[in-house]
Amino acid sequence: MVDRSAFQRDLLVAIRDDPGASGRSLGQQLEQYYDSVTNPRLYQNLSELEAAGLVNKTASDDRSNAYRLTNDGRDALDADLTWRDAGEEHDDV
Repeated sequence: MVDRSAFQRDLLVAIRDDPGASGRSLGQQLEQYYDSVTNPRLYQNLSELEAAGLVNKTASDDRSNAYRLTNDGRDALDADLTWRDAGEEHDDV
């Protein structure tokens, strides 16, 4: 994924694995891998992914939003993961 950080890639993976998750839930999932997932960091990255057309945000209630991958987001993530897997195969040679 061009112009995407590892954090954004991991955020896309979390959304793929838990479609419709709230921002809070996604932040909790990423805290397993990152020392600090602050609200500004989380929501700024979610907004960037939404602006790029990779994530769709919908209101789930008065206080929370639900996040899902768009088709473009799924395609970009699949392409990135396939590229990474191919790189790992070449490392074994």
